[in-house]
Amino acid sequence: MTSSLSKFYTIFILILLCLVFLLIFTWEVEAKLCGKPNRTLSSPCIDSVCYAKCIDSDLDAVSGSCEGFFTSECFCYYEC
Repeated sequence: MTSSLSKFYTIFILILLCLVFLLIFTWEVEAKLCGKPNRTLSSPCIDSVCYAKCIDSDLDAVSGSCEGFFTSECFCYYEC
């Protein structure tokens, strides 16, 4: 009886270790984004237009959005 119980615990520990390693190696690392103003957009800033302009005109840009309260300006975001 004790040998089957020890086999069960051994298998359980091995499965648990495999799951832990799987979680550790597939953990997503959050990329830091740095922003800079897009000077090519001359119209009033609209998020969808800003996003498209950043992605189309700046090859390294991963996103774009309007920043600011009164004078909103288009910012393009890159991986730092």
